[in-house]
Amino acid sequence: MLKLDGLGVRDLCPDGDDLLILAGPTMDLDGPVRVYRWHGAARSEQPTIVRGDLISRVLELTYGEGDDHAEGLSNYGEDRLLVVYDSPAAVRLTDDDAVIADVVRLP
Repeated sequence: MLKLDGLGVRDLCPDGDDLLILAGPTMDLDGPVRVYRWHGAARSEQPTIVRGDLISRVLELTYGEGDDHAEGLSNYGEDRLLVVYDSPAAVRLTDDDAVIADVVRLP
């Protein structure tokens, strides 16, 4: 069980021995979107409640009302993440129907 301040898991991304967790509202709701780091997740040998020092909030991502729901993340270089969105806002759409994603720096 992951303690994610009431948010649901949207995506997972390995980062060395750690696991980055994209967390946000469940279903099609608007609300906070965050990236958490589960420290040492690759070394975990048994089911446990992941809280306290095992997990930390590393990023707060932007979100829209009715759009811009972060849906996926991937490593993008050593200290950056690529974040893609479900229901992108109109400002994320280009003239040729491509969607603009975000690249964010990990602290």
